[in-house]
Amino acid sequence: MADRELLECGDVIIDVAARRVVIGDEPGDLGDRAFDALVCLARRPGQVVSVDTLAAVVAADSGPDLPNPDDLVRVVIVRLRQALGTGPRRPVLLFERGGYRLQPPVT
Repeated sequence: MADRELLECGDVIIDVAARRVVIGDEPGDLGDRAFDALVCLARRPGQVVSVDTLAAVVAADSGPDLPNPDDLVRVVIVRLRQALGTGPRRPVLLFERGGYRLQPPVT
């Protein structure tokens, strides 16, 4: 049996293979695009991930009528911020020049 990839950032735990997120003690309710963006960011905690990289991740399965990729990324980030909420053990999604980073909580 292969090891499962679990990503942790504060009290957010992501089971990549099962496509599940636990935020605090509650299951996270993320759509596919938000989940994929969160995984991309959580694999590089504290590092800036370019908007272009996130756009490629969230638009991977989209059809030809895809909205502007930058707009799509912004919508996904807003949804992720809402899902993550706030708290002392929660990571924060920050905009940096050219991209976003998932800042782990200070422990």
